Amino acid sequence: MVSPSNVESTSVYPCFEHPTLTDLLDSNSIPWRWYSDQANSIWTAPNAISHICNNDSGNDGCGKGNGSNHDWTNNVAPYLELATRTGYTPTLAPFLQDLQNCNFPATGSVGGVYFVVPDGRWSDHASKNIGLGPDYVANIVNLVGNSTCPSPKPNWSNTVILITWDDWGGWYDHVSPSGPDGPGIGYSNNAGGQYVYGFRVPLLVVSTFAKQHYISSPIGGALIEHDFGSVLRFIEETFLPPSTFINPIYPYADGFVGAGQIVSDLSDFFDCSGQQCNLHPFQPITLVNNSQVCSQNTCKSNQCDSTCFIKYQGNPTDPDDE
Repeated sequence: MVSPSNVESTSVYPCFEHPTLTDLLDSNSIPWRWYSDQANSIWTAPNAISHICNNDSGNDGCGKGNGSNHDWTNNVAPYLELATRTGYTPTLAPFLQDLQNCNFPATGSVGGVYFVVPDGRWSDHASKNIGLGPDYVANIVNLVGNSTCPSPKPNWSNTVILITWDDWGGWYDHVSPSGPDGPGIGYSNNAGGQYVYGFRVPLLVVSTFAKQHYISSPIGGALIEHDFGSVLRFIEETFLPPSTFINPIYPYADGFVGAGQIVSDLSDFFDCSGQQCNLHPFQPITLVNNSQVCSQNTCKSNQCDSTCFIKYQGNPTDPDDE
């Protein structure tokens, strides 16, 4: 956590406690899962919310699954790297394994929301990765694109893949965040003041519904803020009823806006008019199938298919333990 005095080493323990988007998904019977590297990693975001990680016993650590909370035991713990599930081999790539096996919940015609954090070796984090980030992402795209899973399980006809990076992705951002310190100022209940804009980050939108060769730009001259809150706004508008109440005392990241600005719901990325969308055929990303090389811990970029990641040897590596 970054403190108000810009000290990054500040830690907060054990947890925050406030409503989250996943609570709204639960209350509307929308399936969700959080795939991450380790239970106590900073990238396992649910372990920072007390009612999800269910930690109330002191120094045993938030996020170790030491309780009976259904969100942690059902939606997080089974999908950590090297998680052991009935009928599954421990794996460093549980999301890719679930894609291969169509292991996703289906509730009538309702799809789900899936958050995926890569292992450190196939993240793009400096000093952690071994060059496999592009291959890992390419495998997710290819498996969705070639999926034969029936809807509403993920397949090319029904899925939107949002690819983003932490912090700022190493790319120059020439537009200053809105306001002197970003929005969210004035929330003294620890529900907003700590959530302010940092660097905006790169975003790739991959879907049959997405405009081809499109770079987002202002619509009608209006300044549109694309940030992490835009992903939340997209999920809210896609999955939740319009009448869903979001408590303004505990606003989400898409609620922190400056005067006269709009946090995008990402709609400008999609080739849609009203309820009708133009569909674009899937174009696979070419990868070399070399499972033997990958399984021996010597995999090089452009040699790893999904089986490589699932069978990769070694313990999980945190994408960022600094």
